Amino acid sequence: PLSHPDCRWLLTLIVALQWVQNWPMLHTSFFDSAGIHVKTEADHGMPSAGPGMWRTSVPLAGGRGFDIPAAGNHDKARVRLPMTVGSRSDEARDTLAFRFDVTSMSVAGVGVWTFRATVTPPIHQLDPAGSGVVIADWVPDRPGTVTIRRFDEYGRLTRESTIGAELRPIPSSVKREFIEEGMKKAKGPYESARRSGQQVPGSLRAAIEEGLLLPDHYAPIEGMLVTRAGRMWLRETTTPDVHEGQWVVLGPDGEAEFRVSPPEGVTFRAIDGDRVWATSTNELDVPFIVLYELARPGECNPRRNRPSPQLRRQPPDHHGRHVQLVPSIPGRNPIRYGSSSMGSSLMVQPSPGPHSGASDVVMGMSAESDRVVSRDSGGESQAASARARARLSADC
Repeated sequence: PLSHPDCRWLLTLIVALQWVQNWPMLHTSFFDSAGIHVKTEADHGMPSAGPGMWRTSVPLAGGRGFDIPAAGNHDKARVRLPMTVGSRSDEARDTLAFRFDVTSMSVAGVGVWTFRATVTPPIHQLDPAGSGVVIADWVPDRPGTVTIRRFDEYGRLTRESTIGAELRPIPSSVKREFIEEGMKKAKGPYESARRSGQQVPGSLRAAIEEGLLLPDHYAPIEGMLVTRAGRMWLRETTTPDVHEGQWVVLGPDGEAEFRVSPPEGVTFRAIDGDRVWATSTNELDVPFIVLYELARPGECNPRRNRPSPQLRRQPPDHHGRHVQLVPSIPGRNPIRYGSSSMGSSLMVQPSPGPHSGASDVVMGMSAESDRVVSRDSGGESQAASARARARLSADC
């Protein structure tokens, strides 16, 4: 299923149940902790196939569900779709946010390609216990702030964190490369549609520039994972020039705990406690799953009075399930912690201003502007009023 282009499986943990969903049919099968099938819920809507029919319908705890409807047929290049929660047994839904129906390159009248310059907000992640949804949003034209909102399964806002991020402009040369690559992908279908008499844009280049949703700055993050303990793993955007996208790990209180540099070619998929599930491919492009364990060999962050973790491979259980153990690959192990090779750092310090109890967490290379201020839905600070200053250095 990992390599099949027309089939996708989604797996998560809801209390003692696991669920697996077939795509594009969106039928969901539930299994208990021993792997025994409990039930299958059939989705009675149209298959999620084709840009106009793409939709999301996944279960949450207590009979609730998270849904993004299909855009349907329309004349516009893109439409905004509601991201909603509600009962899986009826049509009542509460809207949490809005997102574009297509965030990859799209040219009206020609087609859609799995090609994009950077991530278009908002992005979302389900709570692993099925008790809600986490949504990260920012302004694409000026992404200096990322707002992360946690909603429970009933759509109620339970926590909001505002994260400052370094503005990293997309160089003009890189923009041109994105546009040229997009034109190469679209030229054949564009000419075919034009010759067949279909209505197509007059200028392919202009259509590509618009269809790429190409902003002036890179997205501050390109991925997000949530743990059952309430930690947030945010993946900084990797740029094609020099910036290495690290994972920044925030605790349940919104404070930064450590950074993680993933091995080359490895994609983190889920975290539970000190275990990290990831996927990669071998030299024959065959996908595999690998399980890592976060180990803490020595003290790195004195303020938290616990060692900073390192990563090591976790063997499969005694039944040989869950993970394919692969040989150690040079250059992929171990995962590094602390600051990036660019010398960026993570710093926790008291935050001045009206919310004097909050703490600022600097994410990136500019310690003057990058901040994290955590508040609950009522706007009150969740951080302690007095905090010592700490830095995660490159040798952590």
